[in-house]
Parts: sequence; C-alpha cells; structure tokens
Amino acid sequence: MSFSELGSNFPDHCLVRKCQRDGCGLLLNPKSINKILDLDHVVLNLANHTRCDFLIFTKKNKRVYVVPVELKSGGVSNAKGVVDQLQGGVEQANRWLEKGVDFDLIPILAHGKGLHKDIWNKFRRLKVNFRGRKEKVVLRKCGSKLSEVMTNK
Repeated sequence: MSFSELGSNFPDHCLVRKCQRDGCGLLLNPKSINKILDLDHVVLNLANHTRCDFLIFTKKNKRVYVVPVELKSGGVSNAKGVVDQLQGGVEQANRWLEKGVDFDLIPILAHGKGLHKDIWNKFRRLKVNFRGRKEKVVLRKCGSKLSEVMTNK
C-alpha cells in the first residue's frame, strides 16, 4: 500500500493488520487501503506521551482520512482523558501526513460498555483539533465497522 501523502519518515515497522486490543477493536474493510499504526510500539518511544492506541490512515474515493482510535473494553469514566489521548494521536499524525493534503479527521472511541449520560454529554462538547479541523469524538461499540463511520463523512 502506498500513500504519497505520507512523509518519507513513515514508521513501517509499527504497522499492524488489526485495530484490536484487550477484546476491543474496530472492524476494517480488507479491500480498503489502510495503514494502521500501533502507537504503543516501543520503537516510537512514546511511553511518556499521552496518545491513543492506534492511528489509522485510510483512503476512500481518493480522500485521505486520519483516524485516531482509542479502545476501552470496559467502561469510560473520563471523557477529557480520552479526548486527550486522541489529541495525542493526531499530534503524532502531524509527523507523517504531508502539509497541504486535504483530509478528513475522524477521532473514534470504541468502548465495550454503555456510556453514562454524563460522560456521553461531555463527549458531545469536547473536540479533537488537527490542522485547523475540530471534530467531535465518534462513539462506537467494540466490534463496529470503520466503514459505517466513514459513510457519515
């Protein structure tokens, strides 16, 4: 898979085939062009940085999508903490996405348990910012399809 929009310093050694951890994940279309980075990979040396679990670069109809993903197999008690993790993921994306590339941003939290109304409402107010784009976090159950989220874009 080739993305000319990604910089030459793209860390191929951190690529994985699935967006899955601890019983939670997103289902990806195997026919899509995806680059999935495990941001916990030791080579990235991000142990002391707040970041999400995965960062997905995907293409649909020649458009690039930047998709930071945080996985929570259990419940979520801190919406701001999750948004901070997703924000850390897009800050890493800035290292690999060439300047001037037109893209869509889709920050995703995949969760295993239902969200309390107060947490849900906090997510509705918080946004992830990347290169002038501000997007609300898309909330999905573990096992959801990424393609369903992208059809809404």
